[in-house]
Amino acid sequence: MVEDRRAVIMEVLEHTRAVGLEDLADAAQEYLADPGGAVSPLGAAAIWVIVHYEYRGCCQSTFDHWRHVETDVTGPFVDSWISEHGLGFAASAAVLRSGMLTRRINLGPGKWAAALEVLDTHSGGVGGLGDVAEQLRARLASVPEADYRAVVERLALLRADSGADWARLTTSYLLPDQQDWVDADLALAGLGESAAAVRLLGSLTTTAQFTRFMASVRRTYIHEEHLFNMLTQIGPAGTGVIVDRLAAAHRGSSEDFRSMSALLAELPCDEAFQGLLDHIGNKDVAKALTQAMIRFPRRAMRLLSRSAAAAGAPAVVYRFKLHALAHPELVAEPGCVDAGALALIDPAGRRPAAAPADLPVVLTAPPWTKPRTKKPPVLITPEPARPLRLRWALGERQGWADTWVSSYSYRFDRGKAWDLLIDEAREAGALAFLLALSPDEDIVRALEQQRPGRHRAISGSGPDAPMRRLMGVYGDDALDFAAAAAVANPVALAGTLAPVDGTAVTLEMMRWLSRKQVRQNAIAWFDRHSVTAAVDLVQVALTDQGKDRAAARSALQLLAERGHSAAIDAAVSGLGEPARGSIFAVLQEDPLARLPAKVPGLPYWVIPAALPQLCLRDRASALPEPSVAHFVTMLAMSGPGGDYAGVAVTADLVDRKSLADFVWALFDGWRFEHFPANGGWVLHAMGLFGDDDTVTRLAPLVGGWIDDTASARAMAGLNVIAAIGGDTAVQVLRGIAREKRYSAMGPKAAAIADGIAAASMQL
Repeated sequence: MVEDRRAVIMEVLEHTRAVGLEDLADAAQEYLADPGGAVSPLGAAAIWVIVHYEYRGCCQSTFDHWRHVETDVTGPFVDSWISEHGLGFAASAAVLRSGMLTRRINLGPGKWAAALEVLDTHSGGVGGLGDVAEQLRARLASVPEADYRAVVERLALLRADSGADWARLTTSYLLPDQQDWVDADLALAGLGESAAAVRLLGSLTTTAQFTRFMASVRRTYIHEEHLFNMLTQIGPAGTGVIVDRLAAAHRGSSEDFRSMSALLAELPCDEAFQGLLDHIGNKDVAKALTQAMIRFPRRAMRLLSRSAAAAGAPAVVYRFKLHALAHPELVAEPGCVDAGALALIDPAGRRPAAAPADLPVVLTAPPWTKPRTKKPPVLITPEPARPLRLRWALGERQGWADTWVSSYSYRFDRGKAWDLLIDEAREAGALAFLLALSPDEDIVRALEQQRPGRHRAISGSGPDAPMRRLMGVYGDDALDFAAAAAVANPVALAGTLAPVDGTAVTLEMMRWLSRKQVRQNAIAWFDRHSVTAAVDLVQVALTDQGKDRAAARSALQLLAERGHSAAIDAAVSGLGEPARGSIFAVLQEDPLARLPAKVPGLPYWVIPAALPQLCLRDRASALPEPSVAHFVTMLAMSGPGGDYAGVAVTADLVDRKSLADFVWALFDGWRFEHFPANGGWVLHAMGLFGDDDTVTRLAPLVGGWIDDTASARAMAGLNVIAAIGGDTAVQVLRGIAREKRYSAMGPKAAAIADGIAAASMQL
């Protein structure tokens, strides 16, 4: 590999002489001329630095590059040094290499070249310590004692003669048993500024050294692998410093939490486990705590129970209960569980399980536990799709045409060309605003030719105001544009389809029934267009065999439930008996048999035995654990698309207070696992069955989510409070609205509170 790069090496050496390092260039040239002769480690190190520099960018990824260099370049170089000159020569070359870098020099306008550079004596830096030193340290660990002592003597002289920080750090790394060197290096003035100082971690053997090191070296230089290296030297004695580092991590990056907690999870001592417990509120720490519980179950039981008994955080109590369920043998082991925590896992007053015969079938043998029977679908020849058309209510069009659109909502430069204005507005998500505020002669052509693009909810007159105005003023000319905009931006513009009829809109509304943010818009649309929508839904239910068929069946069931059975009867009146029978079978289907295509499994963070009991109304007995699991599955199936019928059946059966406590415990499990994505249904369950206590307990959490900019979760929390309703909800929401630090959510909270209050006055 040296011969292949001889020309490049000679060029770099020429430039090295030009910057005044003649001795270094001469030593390198001597090594190049006869690598096996009487050469110096300095020359060997210089040649290695140049070769290593030439391998930069040889691979596409950094990982592949380092693996390639280590295997195909570094290894052969180290082997040749040892075989031709001995281990002492190789170690000296590694030390001298750590004081060398390549640097760019300017040869004129646009011309750059490489030259060698020697680091300053007290720069605190180390050049490329890892490339050859790692391999040599491993080999030095296995050589005979006499050979090792010879290397120690040789490097001691080199360390003393050089006096450079880079020489001291590298010799301490290569020979970790030289603890007097390590202690001296920890006192280096420039240690804290040296990224290479982390190599000392592999040579520390005492807690005092480790504490001193961590106090002086920048945390950004220290990575997980460095600390693992250190812990192999001093073991659990370094735990306290890791715990302190974890405690300070809130002032640093999340990477600190991840790396420090991962280290603590590996350490077999109480201090490490307790350190994790003390920071259980952090997501990364919680994950590491789970690993520590698996790795050290007995220690986990002892410390979790102690903390839970001492009025520990709810997250700790939750973990203790789960651990006790997973390890009943440890609960029975004398002294393993704190006596004060036993009541948490076997509290007094637990009700006996109700007999299965006394429970409805949906709680003992629900439909999803049985094989599904599939009947061959009845199919018909589809009818042509109905085109889009506007069906205005009396006075509605004029009201929309008079919609006020703020000229401050979107500012544009009238001096620009129209086509350029169109492009800029679409890019800004403000095309509808531009058109609504433009002269008539510009608009009709644009409505015909332009795609709407995205639509941004610009403050001022409301996100759908410009579209309402366009539809009211231009009617059919704006129809295609408005429909495309609503389909592309349903959350902001779903309401603008209220007067629009047609098969394409029916299909979109049918799909939107399963989307929480636009479901109410879809329901209102079906109520308004039930007669024509029923025709489209029947067609889809009898012609499509994919997801749309199931969605059409659900939409037909919704129409029937909302009093539009006559529209469905009219839609099937011209069909044959098999087709009519198929639709009527859909409408008569047992609500308990209406299941999603995929029934969700029980989340890993839901363990029925760890949840509060669901007592029956007489509070003499409670649901057995299998029934609790079935009920959780029902809740997980409920949400934006409607509630599974078994939820109401169960709610009528159980005590209301125990149900509120139960859904709060589900929420606790979800949040203590840091809100897994598949658990959003828990918030819906809280809205269904929460009480005033739920509102009071949830309010500060919502405030915290607002502070943490978790706006989507905060809004969902406000919706839960709104769903529970009542005077307490109104007070809490108005309190949030008054808080200046909650200004982003204040208007929404106030609007929700006003809505609840107005609804209660109408009762």
